[in-house]
Amino acid sequence: GIRGISVWLEFRRVLFRSMIAPETTRGTFVTPTRGYEFIDESLSLENERIESKGLRAGTRVLRSDRWREGKRSAAGAINMEVGNKSFGLWFEHMLGSAAISTPGGATLTRLHTFTPGDLPTGLTVQVGKPDLGAVVRPFSYLGAVVDSWKLAAQIGELLMLGVTLDVQDEDTTQSLAAANYPTEVNLLTFVHGALTVGGSALNVRSFDL
Repeated sequence: GIRGISVWLEFRRVLFRSMIAPETTRGTFVTPTRGYEFIDESLSLENERIESKGLRAGTRVLRSDRWREGKRSAAGAINMEVGNKSFGLWFEHMLGSAAISTPGGATLTRLHTFTPGDLPTGLTVQVGKPDLGAVVRPFSYLGAVVDSWKLAAQIGELLMLGVTLDVQDEDTTQSLAAANYPTEVNLLTFVHGALTVGGSALNVRSFDL
């Protein structure tokens, strides 16, 4: 019944995984090493067809030898809840420039500063999706660059990050990377940040950046 369906959907949710790794050469697969918990994703391949418009006597439908594979590209979005660890890689690929420093008087605290600049080479993004037999199938997206992004939060909710990716190609021949998540990650809420404009703090109920 409905309860059984709910259990099956939750089981499938456990099998899903999302991993990324920075590339040295855009479009060249790198085994993903960082795992992220995600709410949903919509990455998919678009494979265009180039079809013949030629006329031939006695032919009413397109012949199988009268089309060729065209441009291959992929795109989609990933939505995540933001934690206090491992998201620096995403922010670097969202903005371009990353700097890490130690605030004055601190020893273990680090200040991560991200500013607009040239974007890094790209990312290998791998999503593991379970089939009907509960076998997790790896879909690797090569040469992924952040096309757009959005940070959003409001009172009583977690900080959310949504990234839209422009991808060079999809590869289904690579092995599934081991799930590897940072330890002791704390999710950020509306009380863990401050919003300032021109050096002045603002009191807000929600924001979209």
